[in-house]
Parts: sequence; C-alpha cells; structure tokens
Amino acid sequence: MRRLKAFILLFTIAGIILPVLFTLNELGYLSSIPKVEIKNKVTDENAPVMRIVADYDFSPYSFLDASQNPTGLDVELANEIANRLGMRTEFTFADWTTCRKMLQEGKADVILGLEIFSHMKGVLKSIPAAEDDLMVYGKTRIYDVGALRGKKVALMAGSIIERIFDLNCEYVFYYTNLEILKAVDSGEVDFGICHGAVADKIIRNEKLGIKSELVLMKSFPAVAVREDLPELRDRINSIIVDMGKDGIIRHLKEKWIVKFTHEDSIKGVVVSNPRFFILYFSGFIFALVGLLFSLMHLLHRETEYNTALAYQKDLEKQYKLLASISEIYMTMHLLDIENDIITEFSSTESVKKYVNHTSGAVNQMRDVMMNTVIPQDVEAALAFTDLTTISERLGSKKTIIDEFRGKHRGWFSAQFIVVDRDESGKITRLVFTTQNIDEMKKEQEKLIALSSVDQLTQLKNRHAYEMKIDELMQKHVEKVTVVILDVNSLKHANDTIGHVAGDELICGAADCIRSSFDNVGSCYRTGGDEFAVIIENDFQQRDEYIKKFHEAVAAWKGNLIDSMSVSLGVASSSEVAGFAIEDFEELVDIADKRMYSDKAIYYKGKGIDRRGLDDAFSAICESYTKVLKVNLTSDSFYIIKTDEGEQIVSRGFSEKISEWLRGFAQTGHVHKDDMKEYLEKTTLEYLRQYFAGGRKNFVINYRRLIDGEFFPVKMEMIKTKEYTDSFQTVFLYVQKT
Repeated sequence: MRRLKAFILLFTIAGIILPVLFTLNELGYLSSIPKVEIKNKVTDENAPVMRIVADYDFSPYSFLDASQNPTGLDVELANEIANRLGMRTEFTFADWTTCRKMLQEGKADVILGLEIFSHMKGVLKSIPAAEDDLMVYGKTRIYDVGALRGKKVALMAGSIIERIFDLNCEYVFYYTNLEILKAVDSGEVDFGICHGAVADKIIRNEKLGIKSELVLMKSFPAVAVREDLPELRDRINSIIVDMGKDGIIRHLKEKWIVKFTHEDSIKGVVVSNPRFFILYFSGFIFALVGLLFSLMHLLHRETEYNTALAYQKDLEKQYKLLASISEIYMTMHLLDIENDIITEFSSTESVKKYVNHTSGAVNQMRDVMMNTVIPQDVEAALAFTDLTTISERLGSKKTIIDEFRGKHRGWFSAQFIVVDRDESGKITRLVFTTQNIDEMKKEQEKLIALSSVDQLTQLKNRHAYEMKIDELMQKHVEKVTVVILDVNSLKHANDTIGHVAGDELICGAADCIRSSFDNVGSCYRTGGDEFAVIIENDFQQRDEYIKKFHEAVAAWKGNLIDSMSVSLGVASSSEVAGFAIEDFEELVDIADKRMYSDKAIYYKGKGIDRRGLDDAFSAICESYTKVLKVNLTSDSFYIIKTDEGEQIVSRGFSEKISEWLRGFAQTGHVHKDDMKEYLEKTTLEYLRQYFAGGRKNFVINYRRLIDGEFFPVKMEMIKTKEYTDSFQTVFLYVQKT
C-alpha cells in the first residue's frame, strides 16, 4: 500500500513537471526563437533574380533578426517560391511607404505583405497565404467603431483603411507599426490600427500599456508583383496552392502566427498547442486514474465506479472536440474522369439525398448542383462543374475555384484540384471540394455598404464624395457644378431639444436634397450638418432646381421641429476662366463662400446673434442648481445642467424621472416636514393630470439638503414649445430662494 501511494505521488509530480517543462520550452526559456528554415537554394550566378521588398517592421511576417538577416513567414514563403521558380532572391527591407514606392518605380519585382483589399495601383496580387485581424488599439478598451468619432487614429501611411472606413475621426499617418503603437502609448494619438499578430508582439516586447478588444476587419496579406509581370503572379499562385497541399503553408502559419507570436505567454502556449495539452492530460489522467483505481479498489468499490464513470464522460467530450476540429470542408469527393466514378470523402445530408450511386460522376454532379444551388446560380454552377469540359477549362492549371449561393447554407466556394494527368496532359483524376463562405461574403457586403453610404441619411458619405472627385479627374471632366449646403440652427436644436431633434433636421435636409437634386447629380453628406451635390455639367437650370429645393425645405415639417432652414451656395466650371478638373477645390471654395453668405443673411434676417444666444443661455443656467428637459409621457429626461454629485444612486438617481424625484426624497435630501407634500405632488400621475388640465407651469417650494444643511428651494416646471397632451414635455428648473 505504501509503495503504491509513493508511486502515485512520484507519478503525479512527474506528470506536472513535464507540461511545465514543455511550456517553458515553448515560452523560449529552453529553446531559441525560430530561425529561417526555408532559404534560397539557387546558387547559379546566371539564374534570374527576384527583387523583393518587404517591411522591416512587420513581424512575424517580415523583419530583420538580431543579426540583421531577413526572417519571418513572408520571407520563408518568398524563398520557397523562388526555389521552385529557379530564381535567386534579393531582399530589400525598408519602411512600408518606401517599399510601395520602390515597386511602383520598377526598382523591385515583388512586394511582401500587401493587403488583398488594397487599392495600390500598378500591382497584381496573389492569393493570400495567411490571414490576420486588423485591430484597434488604445489605452482604454472600446467595443464599437463609433467610439473613434472625433478621435486621433494612427494609420500606416497609404493604408487602405482610410479609404474603406469613414469613421469621422482624424487620421494620423506613420511609417512603421512600432511608431503607431508608441504614439498610442505616449498619448500622441488616441487609437491606432494594426495587424493583431504584428501588434501583440510589439506590445509585449516594448512593454506598452495599450490593449485591444475590437476587430475592425479581417486581413489577408498577400504577395504582389508589378502589373507588367502577370505570368509571374500566376506561377506564384500555382506554387502557393502546391505549398498548401504539401502542408508547407500550414507549417509556416503554426511556426510564425501561432508559435512565434504567442510563445511568450502561457495563454499563447495553450492556444498554440491545444492537441498536446488535450492528449497529454487525457493520457496523464487516464494513467493516474488507473493507479488511483487500484488504490481505491482496496479501500472502496463505490469510489472506483464513480471515478471511472467521470473519466469516461470527460474522455467522450475530448473526442467530440477533436472530431469537430478535424472538419475543414463541407464536402470533399474524388472524381475519376476516365471511369466516370465519384468517391465520397466527406459530405452533408443536403448533398447526400440527391446522390444516385447508380449513375456516373457526370450525372451525379449535375443532379446535386441543380438541387442544391439557388435558381439564379444554377446555370453558372452547371457550367463550372461540367466534367466533360473540365480538362479543357483547367488547361495547365492545377486548380480552379468559383463561388455560388446554395439553397441550404448560403454562399459556398467550389474548387477543382488536379490529382493525375495522362501522358497527353489530359486530366484523369481530380478532387472536388466545397467550403462555406457565407459569413465572409456577408462581411464583404457590409464593408462595401459602410464604405460608401451615410448610415443616418442614406445619402452617399464623405468617402464616396472623395471617390467621385477622383473619378471626375480620371475622366478629365471639363464641365461640372458643385452645390454646398449647410443646415442652419442645428446646434441650437441639439442644445435645447436634444440630439434626436438634430438628427431629424439632418434627415429632413437629406430628404429635401435627394428629392430636388437626385435626378441631376450625386448627393452626399460630407460632415455633421454639411452636404454637397456634384453635377457633371454647367447646370443651366440651376435656378429652377434651387427654387425647387427651397420649396421642399419650406414645406418640410418634423415631429419635434416645425420648420427648417438650409443655407446653399452653388458654383459652375463656366465661372472659372480656363477651368480644369484639377481646379475642383477652387470651385468648392466659391460655392462654400456663397453658402456662408447665404447663412449670414439668414441669421441677420432672424435677428439672431448665435454667440450671444449661447452666452445668455449659459448665464440663465448658472442661476439654477438643476435644469432638465422632462418627457412625462415616456418617464424620461435630458440633462441640460446638474451637479454631477447628484447623478449617484445614494442620492436617488435613476434613468426614470419618476424614480429620481421619489428617490431624492427617500434618501434624506428633502426636509422631513416637506416630505409628504413633495411626494404627493411629484408623482408622474399628478404631474400628467396637472398639465393636461391646461396649466402652463407648476411650482413647489420645499427645503433640500445642500452641503449638509437644508435650504429653501423652488422647483418649477414649464411646458415646452412642442408640448401636447399626447407628448407631454416640460422644462424642470430648481433654484435656491
């Protein structure tokens, strides 16, 4: 018995030490950082040279190690591509902006790590061999992109993010990822956008106090070549596919993205090696349970049964987890073209029920496509999967791929991969796979929509406006008219009624602009209360359309606001001598000045001094301890002024006005002698009936606790301009008497 206990103890200690040693090794304490394993093997001086440029600050994709040698996932990938092409490699490492410039100037053939969504001109991009997340980093966590509005956001110079996302923020550009993250850490900018694998390593190495919880979008770094080298791009794509089949791509991802990126944290080691920990601890627990079983068998048979049963359930869960991880494709089939035979590796129920094993591969493929693809895509799917023409369509290529919409699971990709050819080069066997890409397609559609449409007004946004200007310049348009518009008194509406009213004004202006100009030009919301219309001619009828617009504005009426005013300025190319589209900004300046002149006339006609109004409003508010706009109908309120110390639960604060008024008294901030009257006359029911009876204002005097002492105060409620019995809104004032 003693020997068994001692053996169990030693076994347990050894079982704990082994994963600890493994973890220490993965953390780098017992092993060195991975070195480049795939090197350029072409030594012939007469061999062609592949001139490659890469970002020196893009670890783990490309960077210089301690000996200033090129290293990283993309470097190994490029070396293997060059080996298979029989080319020597010549690497140049620089900042990203310099790399892009070198490629565009013809000083390089290949650039590593170019984003697949990039708009960089003059390049051909390969299929991506890696994927990453573009993350938002800051000193504080944020959970939605709206938090970036009005903030300084650091970007890599020339980044596609500036074009894709109109985040209403101020972009600040840097030349390296290290500069971006240090700028965030120092407070030079509020947030920075970097690749997750790149940023996490820098943050740990530099010990930066920044973090991220927000994924902006999926990133797919690719290899890109100059646009005059299409054959090189095609050969690179073919090699990347072969490297994927050979397992080299998976090896590089595990080595650089999983192991190298996460090896310096315990969490990273676990994430990088799930199978080791699952299988090791399963085996360790199995052996330990066996030993304990022997011990417990001698002590108690019931304990033996319970321990074995618990272990069995745990083992079943582990096997289910491993089975789910092993599933990669929706379906996979081997097609024997010569014998018209199809062999199933994996499939789905929605496919299996349309398979007739008595017919050949050609007919089975046609039947499955006709019954699983939506009607709009059936013709294209049948053409793509026609096995009678597959050999001619593939030609010398090793794979072809296309995307279709299924009836059962949405978007999916279909791919043919060549396995064998006969002596004449005709395909004899190939693999057909399908993979679900519905979520990826939805994300792409969402990004396209967000990149060009203003979400509030559904007009085109500032990004679309700038893209339109680029389009005009590329087309060398000679005649153009621009209309600049600005909503009047928006700030006053926001301050006095609330931002819902301000949004109503903005949407109302957008509707009037759309109805007046949409059939002659493109309409944009370029800022908070700013709009623009671009018309591709001199717009001789502009007086007619401007009149139509002013009539639409005059006829507009909102739910919270009765009327609206919009200032407008217009300018046409015919007004600028020798106009060229490059002078478009000069045209905008003319229209902008005319808009401001129109705005000045509006305010002068109203007799409004906007700065004076703000000062007067602030002075009046200073005489009150509390100013609220209250909606008795919805039991809500909007704070115009109050002491921040009142907005705490210990003083009765609540998101509902009825609960706040009652809680303020019940927490001891109303004198006990005034309590009864206060509670009776500040209930929601009492106030609703009071104002519904036709009264315009309500007053109650009581004593409230201020700085530890009770002072007499007056609470007054006055109907707002938009008050109705079905929409009871009032202003609430509290003032010391």
